Amino acid sequence: MKESEKRDIILRGLYELRNTKEKASPTRFLPDLSEEESRRIVEGLNNKGLVTVIPISNRRYLMKINSAGVDYCEEDSFSRQGIPIVSFTNIVVSDSSNIVIQIGDQSEINFNRTEEILSQILDIRQEVPKSEVSQSQAEMIIEKLGELESLIYSKQKPPAGFWGWLSRVDSSTSMGQMAIALFRMLQM
Repeated sequence: MKESEKRDIILRGLYELRNTKEKASPTRFLPDLSEEESRRIVEGLNNKGLVTVIPISNRRYLMKINSAGVDYCEEDSFSRQGIPIVSFTNIVVSDSSNIVIQIGDQSEINFNRTEEILSQILDIRQEVPKSEVSQSQAEMIIEKLGELESLIYSKQKPPAGFWGWLSRVDSSTSMGQMAIALFRMLQM
């Protein structure tokens, strides 16, 4: 996953918390984020003036989105320049027929390639036992695929941070390539 996509996921998660007093660390939305990556993303968002950073230790931070961050989410994104982060679930992907998003309720998604997406999930499930991931990673991947399958059947979008598990998959493997293809199919 590109760092720009990770910044979008974190900022979107913070945006969803904007009306609460809750602060969050980057790993709340991307649990497998490395310490260095986390620091770099926090510094980048802070330097752009999009978040307020509260250091809780030498290497750990909590963040709260500020008004400039809210405006940014409603106007732009890091991974798709000119497309607001908050509208990612309210767009039709113009260069692909992967999905059509229902305008209106941002929590409901209408996938027009459901069979292909479900087939890709099945293919990944079948690849997991052949991969070189640990037993705990394999169980986590199978669990996440099950969650995604349930979300697709109920036409719900994955929550902020859902794709964090993807960082545990080696993208040079067959399973990694299939997982990345699934992510792209969904364009989340």
